[in-house]
Amino acid sequence: MGGNPDEVKAIIADKLGVDIAKVNEGVPLSELGANKLSLVELGAELEERFRLDCPPEIAVGFQTVGDVLEFVK
Repeated sequence: MGGNPDEVKAIIADKLGVDIAKVNEGVPLSELGANKLSLVELGAELEERFRLDCPPEIAVGFQTVGDVLEFVK
């Protein structure tokens, strides 16, 4: 059960506290201020919103916005 890319980008922007205009596929999450804790929180939000299994060890492996979009797809 995946989400559309705009919805996923909005979640990323909200969780990282950045303007959604900065959330583009090739952008490293670290450039948006992501750290391990925020990635785990992002993974938990994706689990809840899209009924996915996103354990912390997967979430902390997300490097770019594109990685998150691909996971949710």
